[in-house]
Amino acid sequence: MIEAVQKFVLDRKLICLNDHVLAAVSGGADSVAMLIVLRELQERLSFGLCVCHLNHQLRGEDADADEDFVREFCEKIGVPLYTEKQDIRAVHQTVGGTLEETARQVRYDFFQRAADYFHADKIALAHHRDDQCETIVFNLLRGSSFHGLRGIPVSRPIKPDRNVKIIRPMLGISKSEIELFLRDRKIGWRDDHTNALLCADRNVIRHQVLPMLEHSNPSLRRHLLYLADQAAGIETILINQAKRFLSICRQTEIDIRIETWRLEDVEKIVVCEVVRQMLLRFGAGLKKFSTDHFQDVASLTKSRIDLPGGLCARIERGWLIITKNKIQPSTVQVVDVEIDQPCRFERFEFIARRRAFDPEVFETFLKSKTRFEEWIDADNVQGPLRIRYVRPGDRFHPLGSPGSKKISDFLTDVKAGFAEKPGIVITDDLGIVWLVGFRISQRVRIDEETRNVIIVQKLGLG
Repeated sequence: MIEAVQKFVLDRKLICLNDHVLAAVSGGADSVAMLIVLRELQERLSFGLCVCHLNHQLRGEDADADEDFVREFCEKIGVPLYTEKQDIRAVHQTVGGTLEETARQVRYDFFQRAADYFHADKIALAHHRDDQCETIVFNLLRGSSFHGLRGIPVSRPIKPDRNVKIIRPMLGISKSEIELFLRDRKIGWRDDHTNALLCADRNVIRHQVLPMLEHSNPSLRRHLLYLADQAAGIETILINQAKRFLSICRQTEIDIRIETWRLEDVEKIVVCEVVRQMLLRFGAGLKKFSTDHFQDVASLTKSRIDLPGGLCARIERGWLIITKNKIQPSTVQVVDVEIDQPCRFERFEFIARRRAFDPEVFETFLKSKTRFEEWIDADNVQGPLRIRYVRPGDRFHPLGSPGSKKISDFLTDVKAGFAEKPGIVITDDLGIVWLVGFRISQRVRIDEETRNVIIVQKLGLG
């Protein structure tokens, strides 16, 4: 088995000369076997080796016994160990979600801390060939795309912004081979009896679905692994094609978008991958997304559709836009504006400066004006300036209009985007001074009688 793992590692360049590999060891058969193999390959391939173990405290005294076992084993073979205790159930009560999701997040956060402690380049996890087959079937039943058919990746960055990689050197080895290897060497391991309980979909697949399918086709696992290899190759091609379109996407704090005409003659499978990559770039977690979601967005021609994670997709003025669902007005009612002092309203920053009016500077301003900066006549402002969200029934007299109108009607008339509603306004004691990003009020316009101005800016994106 050691030679098989060595070939797998070298063929896929999982471990390079002078790498520092951190082996995640739970004490179970898979991780113990992986540690033994890596220890024997250490001198052959010239890399550093260390171990981490997380006591998740889910199994009481058994979890403590797991930790003791790993510590003694590492001392026996002369490998340094980093351990932590984490009360997964307590964390789960705080963050919500499923216990499995919480445990995974805690585990991966722990891996990063352990990697930092040892200055490790690679984190080796002990997933094996049977795990790969179970994952592929699980993804098929969940309605996954070809990304799911690829199964568990052999190697990937632990985070997009980190140089540390997760590697899985045992993916070419079966569970039965692992246990036979340990028995032949008379090496014990710790059993997690909760793995045998049919309380999760994955365990149902492991103990019921796969054995039933193998009864009809004994070569099933080999075929699934071949499918995973083919899907991984297709995935690489499609990702590279989709990345060409990502370079022309526009992204702000509140949305990511691409012009629809650019996707008109593109194969739908590529458009689906563009959508997937847009979601990833926008920071969406894809765990709750299925193939149907990507296809629905790729086929969108009008209106909008809701997506998991509080997102939505819509077509607007020739753009395919993925954005956060409509932002509800905050509990923050009003923020006072102090002249020459930056102030925060929600996630936005504003600043107002009072100056003597200079017509030449004003003309220059008009030539390079943006939506998020306005000059208003300071002498026509009554009382302090304040910032708030638009409220139902709000009215103002837009600059250049014959009279006042409801802001909701004004936003409809100017075809304001979905993400631009409900809108933010700056007010004084007489009413609305500026509908931010759109129009100032007629009563604070700059004219021949203006002597002093207030220059108001909304800073940053949003």
